[in-house]
Amino acid sequence: MALKGLKKFKWLYLWIVGAALAVFSVVMFLNPEFGNNIVFYLSGALLIIFVIIRFVPLINTTRGKWAIVVNAIEMFVNFVVGVLMIILTARVEDSNFIYSLFPFLLGIILYARGVIYLVEVVFLKTNAEKGKFLLSLILVTVASV
Repeated sequence: MALKGLKKFKWLYLWIVGAALAVFSVVMFLNPEFGNNIVFYLSGALLIIFVIIRFVPLINTTRGKWAIVVNAIEMFVNFVVGVLMIILTARVEDSNFIYSLFPFLLGIILYARGVIYLVEVVFLKTNAEKGKFLLSLILVTVASV
């Protein structure tokens, strides 16, 4: 019932997100160091929020003890990377160091997601959609480059 009410305001949500992206783009153009810090903070916060939102539904819907353990490990890695992004951005004065570290942290997340999905499909024999399986192969490849 509540979701139907939210669907009426989808256009408003899209306008707000579009305006926020436009403002954020101007801020990054005018002050790149400040913009990079915001990107790192937001990325870390989004990773943490994503793990929190995903944890309970995953445990309730995943079949098999090992599948839950494997996914919990991946979520733990995502959580740690999110916390590291926030802490490093707050503590390290040299934004170039953080900027050079960002692709590696993002690579860890992509690699973990791809490997976890492959482990679930190959070793734990879960049902797989062809698109997700191919996406996991692509993520592993992109993350290792």
